[in-house]
Amino acid sequence: MPLCHHLIEGMKVGAIPITNCENLLSPKLTSENSLQFSNLNDLIEKIHHALAMSKEEIIFKRKNVFDYYSNNLSPGSFRLNFMNLIKNSDKKIVCCDDDRSVEKYENF
Repeated sequence: MPLCHHLIEGMKVGAIPITNCENLLSPKLTSENSLQFSNLNDLIEKIHHALAMSKEEIIFKRKNVFDYYSNNLSPGSFRLNFMNLIKNSDKKIVCCDDDRSVEKYENF
């Protein structure tokens, strides 16, 4: 899957993402915390690059991956960012909880 929970789970344990979805995260992933590709040939090149990375480059990118996860994707940072986002909003948030989440909206 191009963008799914596996990306976040991998980053939690320090995996350096090889992705074409860097622009779909906020803030965007950079070349300092990921390897980015735009087509099949570029993907193959990035895989070869990943296999040939020096220990120093791996350590540098992994540190940045951990920092990105900690600041943007961890449960604690998600909660803080989410609370800051809705603090000054009058919008209603509806969470999906299978059929129970829509019971009170049946007459819509």
